[in-house]
Amino acid sequence: VSLFGEIDDAFTIKDPEIPVCKPWSQAVTLKEEKEVTGFYISGHPLDDHKIAMRRFCSVQIDFLKNNLKSLKNKSVTFGGMVIEAIERQTKKGSAFGIFTLEDFSGSIRLMVFSEQYLRIKHLIFEGAILFVSAKVEARFNDETNLQVQVKEVMLMEEVLEKKSHSVLINLSASEVNEEFTNKLIKATREKSGKTPLAIQLWDPEEKRSIKLKSITVKIDPAGFIADLEKLNISYKLL
Repeated sequence: VSLFGEIDDAFTIKDPEIPVCKPWSQAVTLKEEKEVTGFYISGHPLDDHKIAMRRFCSVQIDFLKNNLKSLKNKSVTFGGMVIEAIERQTKKGSAFGIFTLEDFSGSIRLMVFSEQYLRIKHLIFEGAILFVSAKVEARFNDETNLQVQVKEVMLMEEVLEKKSHSVLINLSASEVNEEFTNKLIKATREKSGKTPLAIQLWDPEEKRSIKLKSITVKIDPAGFIADLEKLNISYKLL
């Protein structure tokens, strides 16, 4: 028998209502995963930039760090996400930046000084995904002390559009039918941009090919190439 008799029913505890929330964006989801678990679970922040990195990055960060001697006096390109960014001042009061860039293979700490830093400092912040052009050089003329000297920095999302002169699709005449053509037209309309598009059409029976350049159709390379890969269409970035 309850101490409070029939009053118990009045104090029934209801299950809490879970509020309806908007889903997190992929970027926020990945950030929270890394903060809570120490690693990414549902993807990687660089996943959307794999095409640009495959085409325009000459080295991965881990290879760069472990092969400075063989890369001495050579220009390299690489990319990654800024995981730390610090601004400091020299003894003379000039600002310089220190940032750590991380790709799929590892991370590297880079420094940028003087006017160059002032030109690119707005790009260097935690979470920024960057494309870096650099050169492996001797530090203070000491040939045994090599460093990665940053020459140029740009946002990775701009790389495909700025560095791609055109996208060339390679097709066999036997692949072309109405369904295929409709899918290709749809992709060009949905992923329109500023980069020229061309098609190299190969006829295996006649053993000859013809190159067709579009005058009016221009595409956004990143989105369009992603569609080409889904359709298993061969292509080249020129």
